[in-house]
Parts: sequence; structure tokens; C-alpha cells
Amino acid sequence: MRIIVNGKPAEVKDKITVAEFLEEQKINPKIVAVEVNDSILEPERYSEKLLKDNDRLEIIFYLGGGRC
Repeated sequence: MRIIVNGKPAEVKDKITVAEFLEEQKINPKIVAVEVNDSILEPERYSEKLLKDNDRLEIIFYLGGGRC
């Protein structure tokens, strides 16, 4: 199945959840926000949300910074 991740095509297995996708990509779900088809997905739903062919994911990483 084909999805778009941050604007780039990606091939994933069928019936994969957002949580499984993040795990396969070695992305810690605690440090990202995920948008699926222009809607922000609540983190507690990552394990419920099945991805479909042509879904668009945006994965935004939280970054800290500033001056000490």
C-alpha cells in the first residue's frame, strides 16, 4: 500500500496502524505530533487508526531549544 509521509511516497504493509508505522520507523510517539489527511490525530488514537492507501501523513517532531 502506498502512503505519503511528509510529502514523500512510502510503501507500507496493509492494515497498519499509525502506532505500528511509527514503531517500524523507529519514531518515538512521545516526541511527535501526527496529522492524517489534514487532521491532527490524538496520541491515544495512534494504535486505533488504520492507514489506508493514499493517506497523507505529516509527522512533526517536538524540538527543544533556547538559551541557557
